[in-house]
Formats: sequence, C-alpha cells, structure tokens
Amino acid sequence: MRKARVRQGRGGSRGQALTEFALVLPIFFVLILGTLDVGRVVLANDMVANVAREGARYASVHGATPAGCDGSVQRPCATTPLSKSDIISYTTARAVAAGSSMSVTVCYSAVRVQSTNESCTGNQDQAGAVNSRGALVTVTVTSSVPLVAGMLLGLGTFTVTSASTMMVNN
Repeated sequence: MRKARVRQGRGGSRGQALTEFALVLPIFFVLILGTLDVGRVVLANDMVANVAREGARYASVHGATPAGCDGSVQRPCATTPLSKSDIISYTTARAVAAGSSMSVTVCYSAVRVQSTNESCTGNQDQAGAVNSRGALVTVTVTSSVPLVAGMLLGLGTFTVTSASTMMVNN
C-alpha cells in the first residue's frame, strides 16, 4: 500500500504574504505622506515667521515721515511715508513656500508704560496711534498649508500664524 504524500513547502504562505503586504502598504503611504506634511508645515511656519519679521523691519525702517519734514520748500520730505498697502505688498512679495491663501495685516499702536498695554489687532490701529517715529507697528501673517495625508484622513489644511512688532525708527 502506498502512503499518501503530504504536501510540504511554502505553497500556502504565498497568499499570506500578499495579504499582509496589501494591509501594510496603505498605512506605510499615510506615514510617508504624513511625514512630508509635517515637514511642509514646519517650513511654512518658519517662512511665515521670517516674512512677518521682514515686513515689520521694513515698516520700522521706512515707515514714518522723517522728523522736521513738513513738505514745505524749506523742509522738504525726502521720502513719503509708507502706507499699509505698501507694507503688505512688500511682505507678500517676500513669501516663498508659505502655503496658500496667505493674508497680511498691519496695524500701529502707541508705546505705553502701564500694567495693561492695549495693542492693535488686524488692520485696526489702536486709538490715537499713527505711523510716526516711536509708534509700534505689528505685522501679522497667516497662511494655510494644504495637507496631502490630511485629505485622506479628513483634515484639509493647517493654519500657521506669526506676528512681529517693532518700533518705527525713521
């Protein structure tokens, strides 16, 4: 009598490896895309901070009408003071890799030494504050970074914001 041969070998594990690969592959791709998204958010956050600082510096250096300048023939103004739209244009032009739908706001506030120091918000200046030497100028930059892995998980964008305040020195 002949014994039945028992089949031995790796024939049954071929399907198992394919199934494991199919289960692990989407998780692996989400992890890779998530890592890239985190890197993009960090880059955008750094860029937004640098752009806000550069805009505030530009407004600080070029901001106000020079002292003693009244526009008359005796005391002509060498330069005209910057408008908020000039500062916004300069700041926006410096933004590279800052994400999408970037918005820039500029506002002025006065320096006050007291326990509660009011400040400006958005494009709304503090009451009585103007673009003059010694005023504070605040440039706020907000940007949205679209997330690739976030779209797969139901998260659309990540918002990064940075503000920089400097004294107008011109």
